[in-house]
Amino acid sequence: MAGMPGMSDTSGDMPGMDMPAGPAEPKMLLFDGNNALAGQWYYIALVLLVVAQSVPRLIRRGSAFLPFLNRTHQRRQGKVNPVVLTVHRATYFHLPTYPYYPTRLVLFLAAYITLSALFATGTIRLDSDVGYPRYGYMALSNLCVAVIFALRNSPVYYIFALPFERTVEFHKWFGVGALFFAWMHGGLYLSQWTKEGMADFEFTYQPRMKFGPAVASCVTLLAIFAVGPVRRFCRELFYVVHVVAFLGAFVLVNFHTTYAFNYTMPPLALWALDRVTRFVKGWMRPVTVHAVPDANGEVTRLEVTQKQFWGKAYEAGQYVYLNVPKAGLMEWHPASIVSGAQRPGSGGGSSSTLENGSAAGLTTSSDHPSYTLVLRNVGNFTRKLVEHATTNPNLTAHVDGPYGAWDITADAYGLVVLIAGGIGATPMISVLTTVLQSARSSDQHVEFIWTVSDEDHVEWFREELERACSLGARVRIFVTRGDMVLKCNGTKEDVTVVEKGGERKEGQRIEIVHSKPRIEMLCKEIKEEYKDLDAAIGGKTHPQDPLSLLERVADPGSPS
Repeated sequence: MAGMPGMSDTSGDMPGMDMPAGPAEPKMLLFDGNNALAGQWYYIALVLLVVAQSVPRLIRRGSAFLPFLNRTHQRRQGKVNPVVLTVHRATYFHLPTYPYYPTRLVLFLAAYITLSALFATGTIRLDSDVGYPRYGYMALSNLCVAVIFALRNSPVYYIFALPFERTVEFHKWFGVGALFFAWMHGGLYLSQWTKEGMADFEFTYQPRMKFGPAVASCVTLLAIFAVGPVRRFCRELFYVVHVVAFLGAFVLVNFHTTYAFNYTMPPLALWALDRVTRFVKGWMRPVTVHAVPDANGEVTRLEVTQKQFWGKAYEAGQYVYLNVPKAGLMEWHPASIVSGAQRPGSGGGSSSTLENGSAAGLTTSSDHPSYTLVLRNVGNFTRKLVEHATTNPNLTAHVDGPYGAWDITADAYGLVVLIAGGIGATPMISVLTTVLQSARSSDQHVEFIWTVSDEDHVEWFREELERACSLGARVRIFVTRGDMVLKCNGTKEDVTVVEKGGERKEGQRIEIVHSKPRIEMLCKEIKEEYKDLDAAIGGKTHPQDPLSLLERVADPGSPS
């Protein structure tokens, strides 16, 4: 009889005859029959996927105590552990063609796509919604993890050494995943209901279903305003839409499904902690900002004196968010620090005041160090700031930061090459100054390559570059417009102008060339000149600069 233990239900079957098989029962590859559990494990797997990216950085942090992993120690001993060298090169290798992704991002994307495919794979039929809820949980998981890794004061940085500049790469891809699975989830349900003529019934008599399209609309709005051109040209609108749409999605999804609370609470708690920390950093610390417009009116320097939050006041290559109520009541404008990193026992000071590698300059206490910001005078914020600074150079302002982290491992390499373009040279000047200040041996070589569109732009950082030359750096500046080649040896008095194509002077340390740089050829030339040295290559350019690809081609501390 059917249903009895040990018996099979064969009633109605003729002996020796096989009945035609019906459609296979829909199944999912992983966690079949428990989509909520699948969503939770997918959530955890996405977090672990990003945490795995911290391993190389954690090794570098611990290498100070482990000589067999410490490249600085190995370089001084004249030998490098081949395993360590291989790991470094594998971590920082970049694709030779567009989109120039680094190895770490390529590996992340491969693992992310594979992981998502495994959790999403199953039988999809319009007459059964076996997998439909899972895609909703996967969309929610992506959205939550995207928030966790978009915070500037995230515990992720302090625990796993992953700064915002790294995690924002993953934030973008998780956003894409959230958009994809949200529309996949809603699209399949809508197709099924339309086929069965149940769409009106579901939206009329199932109140929670109405919130689904609202959540998908919020996620879509987030994606639209995050597109590069929209984000750059409508920055304030992008920020407002991003915050409002993200909060809207998190609230609405809790009305859509009862399982959402467990997903959304961790990122919301971390986001609230980040907002409180930023409020304390930006509004509760005393700050003095003095504006100094550049001679040619193209950039503005801001001398900032501010009580540090905790630990170091600032590090090389960092940036802050600047709020000047007279220039924009609600706008927090990013600005890079040009000063070299604060050294132990110094009270800070701008890089323009470096003398023979020491941080002199502004007289400040260790509790209120100073640093210099450089902003280019383009855009509404900087124009209003300059107008206000002409009548009152001592600005009422708030500063949130500093943020950012660079892998400054100058002692680990015999050759350091820094590449920048346009105003993107600001953080690289900070890195250059810090590398030169921390250099401990005369056998270390530092090269700085900078591309600008106009010869007048050289004046933005002339003093810093001349000081860098006095500390032993070699500087090459490429001017993409104009008819002259300017060459100098690091002092204003010794500047000479020669015709385009003029011969190089022996022993000169600064060379300004009228042409577009061929980065690959320059790197090969440098490599040939220092063939026996292991090199670190770092690059940063302005987003709209022709050399913006350098931001993706190389990162500070990456081996050649």
